[in-house]
Amino acid sequence: MLRRMPPASSSDLALHRRFRDGDEAAFAAVAGSHRADLVRYAAQLLRDDVASAEDAVQEALWRAYRARRRLTGELAVRAWLFAIVRNACFDELRRRRPAETPLEHDRCAPSGDPADVVLRRQALRGVLAEVAALPPRQRAVVEATIFGGQSHGALAATLQTSPGASKALLHRARTTLHARRSGDGDGAQDA
Repeated sequence: MLRRMPPASSSDLALHRRFRDGDEAAFAAVAGSHRADLVRYAAQLLRDDVASAEDAVQEALWRAYRARRRLTGELAVRAWLFAIVRNACFDELRRRRPAETPLEHDRCAPSGDPADVVLRRQALRGVLAEVAALPPRQRAVVEATIFGGQSHGALAATLQTSPGASKALLHRARTTLHARRSGDGDGAQDA
């Protein structure tokens, strides 16, 4: 499980500012101080595939390094790095997914009727599109808990919140999806 981080000290903030301004030593220090936690998190998302987790963290750190100059204001660097790792892991999971399953090999068609298979796939694509349209924090919770199988405890540590708040976000996401599917408007929003 990931450890909860204390509030950033003034030396951490100075290091983060140097990192943002392009100091490579500061970047190495920031990356080094968070790398083990980032790899554990990536391994959870990638179903304990440590080699792929290392690759995802490496890709995420490269993305962070390239994006560092666009950062403004004080930044929760740890949370930002975890978000980039999460996105790199989801990219990896999407790459692993087979493009399309032929209709004759579809396991979700009990009747074997191709029309049923097409309808199920269309419904699933609709749900995935609705999840993609959720506010960012709600989408992250749905992706991590439902699609990624991550526990609320681990997710709460990543989001630097409590497991109860993680569960509340998931509830809001489900409420939002239900409201959108039933045509009741946009549902609950995540500020």
